[in-house]
Amino acid sequence: MKKIVTSVLSALLFITIQQGCGKDPIEPPPPTPVAPKVTAIYPSSNSGSLPRNSLIYLTFSVTMKQTETQNALIITGMTGRKWWWNGRLIFQADSLYGANDTVKITLTTAAQSAAGVALAVAYNSSFVCGNDSDVTRPAVISTNPASGQTGVGATASVSAIFSEKLAPWSVSAFSMTGVTTILGTTTLQSDSIISFSPSSLLCYGTTFTAIVDTGVSDLCGNHLLPQYSWTFQTIADTVKPKVLSLDPANNDTLASVNKSVIVRFSEVMDTASARAAFSITPSVSGNFTWSGDSIMTFAPAETLAFRRQFQVAIGSGAQDLAGNPLATAWNSNFTTVRGIYVCCNTSNEIYLFQQNDLKPEGSLPFYTKASQIRISADDSMGYVLTQNTLAFIQLKNHNLQNFATFDLPSTCYGLALSPNGTRLAVTDTLNKWLYLIDAVNAIKLDSVQTGAAFPKGVCFNQGSSQICVLCWGQVEIFSVSNLHAAPSTVVIPNNGEEAVKGASGDTLYISSGTGISAIKFSDATEAFRITGISNHPFGLAVSPDQAHVALACYDENAVKIYTTSGIYVTTVLTGTWPKGLVYSPDGRYLYVSNSGSTNITVISRSSNTYTAGSSATVGAGPWGIAVTP
Repeated sequence: MKKIVTSVLSALLFITIQQGCGKDPIEPPPPTPVAPKVTAIYPSSNSGSLPRNSLIYLTFSVTMKQTETQNALIITGMTGRKWWWNGRLIFQADSLYGANDTVKITLTTAAQSAAGVALAVAYNSSFVCGNDSDVTRPAVISTNPASGQTGVGATASVSAIFSEKLAPWSVSAFSMTGVTTILGTTTLQSDSIISFSPSSLLCYGTTFTAIVDTGVSDLCGNHLLPQYSWTFQTIADTVKPKVLSLDPANNDTLASVNKSVIVRFSEVMDTASARAAFSITPSVSGNFTWSGDSIMTFAPAETLAFRRQFQVAIGSGAQDLAGNPLATAWNSNFTTVRGIYVCCNTSNEIYLFQQNDLKPEGSLPFYTKASQIRISADDSMGYVLTQNTLAFIQLKNHNLQNFATFDLPSTCYGLALSPNGTRLAVTDTLNKWLYLIDAVNAIKLDSVQTGAAFPKGVCFNQGSSQICVLCWGQVEIFSVSNLHAAPSTVVIPNNGEEAVKGASGDTLYISSGTGISAIKFSDATEAFRITGISNHPFGLAVSPDQAHVALACYDENAVKIYTTSGIYVTTVLTGTWPKGLVYSPDGRYLYVSNSGSTNITVISRSSNTYTAGSSATVGAGPWGIAVTP
């Protein structure tokens, strides 16, 4: 029997040990509740010869439950009114204490903190009364500044000195007005001085009124009557205002394109003159708001352009309320962040993000079937291929300030911007047309039919003198100056999608068949061809350092990286059905639009190492993607 009991105990011990060896940490016991204490009392314990109508008040170490604590307070043989101020419990007797009596004060353990913890032991105190009561009301005997005083400094504190000691709650009876109610901190000094420190400089050349109302009480409950007020005037303003700071800060290079400009002045300003003295270049419309008339906020009515420098100036015409001009004109500049634009073909909009942290910066709606986007070298214009048009957008706002639109058939597919920024090329896939369009004036310069069917990808060479068109089974290279001359041709696999050039040089890269081909513009020869990469090779991008070419593998939900000479580097998984690719200007990131995942993937790059990182949600059907140069 003993052996069985031992076995059972051993098993229980084993189970206990096993349960204690789990990965979940053992929670520490909750902290022991702290019992409240009386930290101070008036009258102080064992004090004597006090007026027979003295108030009694207790101060506690923690916040108390008011009803329970009031009921726990017993004044021997006396009834009276009980109330609270700032955590203090106050008692005022209904009648006079007896002459020369000892008044006993008891707070029983029924008193509780707000957490429900009772007083550890009953609190006891007492004081001795004299023969008389105090019926004299407190009075103001002097003030600082004095009543009617002029030339008072803007940094002055204000105080009223009384004829006797005051109850602590008398500080609530002070207020001060000028142009508006003045905010600040009121304290009781030496038990008989109410002192007020304004939270900001007093306005110059202004008459202020200080008031102590009948809430002022002495230690026997006698109130000031009537209330007391006095006036004084601050010194005339001869100090010139200054600009203390501006947000965005000077030389900030990461300002949001939706950023408001906030100017902080050293004092209250004449708002009309400050607004008139404000300027921002390039010019931006917007609205002004003020906080305390010393902080001016300019909110642009339009989204600013990405990667654009803005100059902010505040001229000396800005004045304070006394007419003093700005001490020194202020000049500052900031630059907005680089941006990412994503065309969402299904949701008919273009999404905007910051490149540095993928912060959303809004969207441009109503672009029906937006598929491709190109950005001018100076970031001033965006060119968007939609269902029926080529839209020329001034890239600065959400109000769709289209510079122009160029009507096109709904079957257009490819879009290219010449490196010199003067021309655009568009392919019409079903009708076999190549359109050449003036990028400055939004007019058609010329058009020509391609020799092969289904022209899709299109690209200019580095010198902007040639146009490559990727057709079904054939690349055709046209002369820009003589578009109707027979093009040079290169035979390639069927089913091509995109064509891109390197950031410099003569090489063109195309996605067709099951891989990539590299073709020379200069002599229309194929430098190399890689097959078997993807069932549906789609978007292409060449790194700014010309080291790598990236291919979006649509069916495989991946991006594959090769050197620009055709050597495999790595594969990075993305979202569903990747289409568009673009490198950041510094080559550290590769952005991928995932048409089946309604997001973009950010791939980080360090030399030959590529790592999929964060993503950003966009509308349905993301395709064309571009970054500010």
